[in-house]
Amino acid sequence: MQRVRIERGTQIDIDELAKLADRVFRPLLLPGTGMKREFPLLFSPENASNLHYIRGDDNRPASLVAVKPWRVRIYESTVPVIAVGSVATLPEYRNRGYATEILKKVIRIYRRTHALMIISGNLDLYKRLGAVEFGTLYEIRIEKREHWKGKIYPADNFYEDFHNLYSMEDVRYERSLSETIALIDAIKAPYYRGSSLKGEVFVDGEREELNAYAVVVPYYTKRSLNLRIIEYAGNREGVLNIARYVLEYYDADSVTLRVQPNDSLLSMLHGDVKIRKVNNQGLILVLNPKLLINSLRLFLRHRLKMNHFEAEPAETSNSWHFRFDDIYMRLDGLDSISRYFFTEEGLNIPFPDTEGLNFI
Repeated sequence: MQRVRIERGTQIDIDELAKLADRVFRPLLLPGTGMKREFPLLFSPENASNLHYIRGDDNRPASLVAVKPWRVRIYESTVPVIAVGSVATLPEYRNRGYATEILKKVIRIYRRTHALMIISGNLDLYKRLGAVEFGTLYEIRIEKREHWKGKIYPADNFYEDFHNLYSMEDVRYERSLSETIALIDAIKAPYYRGSSLKGEVFVDGEREELNAYAVVVPYYTKRSLNLRIIEYAGNREGVLNIARYVLEYYDADSVTLRVQPNDSLLSMLHGDVKIRKVNNQGLILVLNPKLLINSLRLFLRHRLKMNHFEAEPAETSNSWHFRFDDIYMRLDGLDSISRYFFTEEGLNIPFPDTEGLNFI
């Protein structure tokens, strides 16, 4: 393909780049009113330099890969992660390889400082770069109306309480209070998560003494109204009571939420609750195996009871030698490495629900 120039965004580029994303992902909305409102941390002045794009023939942005750096907490360990969302190319510029070129450059830029990349979606484009399906979560679906307990009501402005409860979760994104506020405010955005209905936060308890909260997104499928709980934190009995409450509050047909395999909430389920094992949303790619091992040091030692672990590059590109106590192995290709760490084929290290409030 013809050599193109890949640029990094600045604050003055944000509106144009958000309009590009709207044309691709929110075509029914007025350009500039959708993605920027729905994903405020992605299209923000602070994140402008993480918006990578190519200009078209008219000198306007034609192809975009928008990413957001995060730090993910996995029990005792903190892992630097780059999240890829809004991979968008205008129709008239497709099939030129623009998105592929931008993604390759993004990988080169961030692999020095970020151990992992998570990608929204599962296109072959991403898989060719080594990204794989990953994770084990359990999706719970409640359809039967049951009695709920507690003082439960909608309240979307208890920001400090939400932030404090979320910060106690074992597997989570590390967020500042201002980031939590921005993400919760975004659930009122038009067409949030593809739904014509507004999201809502429900709580169990009083301000400064909350037991639990849950972020609920209602949506229609054909003629039925269903609910997704995209984030929750706090007392698990309280979370279940919120789930039962919102089913009645909306007069909905079902409510679903996802949990980690070792979450105590699973042991509290009874009756006609439907449970199924699912992958996490999107794909994962290990960018820097050595940095990943170093970042997971406390998790490997305390949770997996390993005393010795290391990663060293092999002679071949993207091949690595690993040691886990008395086990020595060579893994060829970033896809094999990613599967070993984050699927049931290997260590199956937990990861936050990528379709949660932090979804991009």
